Amino acid sequence: MRALLLIMIFFALGSVAPISTQHNGDDANGIPAVFELGADDDALSELAPNYTGNLMSVCGNSMDKAYKHWMFLLIDMEDYSRKINFDLNGVKIWLNVYWNKNGKIDLISFYPKANSKNIPNAELKAFLLSFARQYQMEDLNSSIHFVHYGSASFPNHAELMIPD
Repeated sequence: MRALLLIMIFFALGSVAPISTQHNGDDANGIPAVFELGADDDALSELAPNYTGNLMSVCGNSMDKAYKHWMFLLIDMEDYSRKINFDLNGVKIWLNVYWNKNGKIDLISFYPKANSKNIPNAELKAFLLSFARQYQMEDLNSSIHFVHYGSASFPNHAELMIPD
């Protein structure tokens, strides 16, 4: 039942109209590669037209495939945090992740949830930027830039939520 609820939430969040952009993970055009939602709304709206797809559409409208890719991203994020000794446990955030055609992350915007562990935004931004620079989505090629809006809580236990 819990897995079904998570899949329904994933579908609802992932099917929101996509934001588009063509950004290369740096401060080009005055927009940082990682920023808190609400901080750069004007700049982000200028980039929006370039991200014409969402994770679900890039996955052939397969909810299972899109859900697996999102869960793998969260698993990889948590693994990376352990590797660099950055404690994510207790962090609960909304994430908007913007990918280029090759599955590399261009931008990440985030917003801490009210019940999240308090981590200074500068530290969270630095972690997300470091993660984004090294992350490559596997087994997914696209002809368009795409986005996904979702939620993340750590520890995520995502391995338990991925359908076989």
